Amino acid sequence: MQITLLARANLVCLPNLHSMSPVLCAIDFSESSSYVLNEAVDLASHYNSGLIVLYAYRIIPENETIADYRNTTLKRAHEQFAMLEKMVGLNGSVPCEFRAEVGFISDRIDACIRANHAAFLVIGWNLIKEIREQKGVSFEEFVNQSDVPVLIVPEHQLI
Repeated sequence: MQITLLARANLVCLPNLHSMSPVLCAIDFSESSSYVLNEAVDLASHYNSGLIVLYAYRIIPENETIADYRNTTLKRAHEQFAMLEKMVGLNGSVPCEFRAEVGFISDRIDACIRANHAAFLVIGWNLIKEIREQKGVSFEEFVNQSDVPVLIVPEHQLI
């Protein structure tokens, strides 16, 4: 599978992305999520394709019911994504769908790629580390198991 480690913005050219297949962007709302989303928007815009932004979370309530925890998490995720959209300046530049789903990030990515015939995955290094911690899957195993090319954005973009 094709891997691209991104050192700076706009250094990647990928001829295999089909214009009708969406780009999948996995985020975690960390500080680097704006960089990850920005690269995904640029890629989707360049190839005139849609964008699916995926946020996966685990249900771990402390002092509330599972339903309340889920509702609170979903509300917060949509609010954070709205702020992220403004920060990146998405403003309808590419068709975009935001999804917040329960589960391990690696499982949700796999399911989303298959269900939506995504052509590409854009993910930050933070989430690669999280996949390793959650599932014991190394970076190489994760990429080798992926059915699509993977663009990995570092925690902090070099300027």
